[in-house]
Amino acid sequence: MFHRRFVGRAYVAAGLGLTLWVGVLSLAAPSAAAQLHWSLAWAALDGGESAALAGTGWLLLRGDGRCALTALAAALLLTCDAGFDISTSVPGVDRLFALLEAAFAEIPLSALSIALAVRVLRRPPHLHSNPEESR
Repeated sequence: MFHRRFVGRAYVAAGLGLTLWVGVLSLAAPSAAAQLHWSLAWAALDGGESAALAGTGWLLLRGDGRCALTALAAALLLTCDAGFDISTSVPGVDRLFALLEAAFAEIPLSALSIALAVRVLRRPPHLHSNPEESR
């Protein structure tokens, strides 16, 4: 039932998509936020999420058990991002958007990443090794 290739490709796509989103946010950041260097902080956080998601997908596609580590990193970063977005948003449309993004993107993807890591870590130890080490 676990389709490693599909999930791996989905993670790579999510990482690449988030990279594009970082670019959009960097260009659209309000000037007040730019003065406080918030746009740089948000781009760095989203860039870390992007790297963790893409890295998880890449390792998963290779059958490398270390994808559990990057999946857990992605889960942590996504959860932090959701919390920061909600707590720093102003009431109104911005807060609503932050809540919707957290509820329908960040938290579900975080939960999926945790489930992926648990599933990988429950496999027998010989399946956790790096495939290149056995060559």
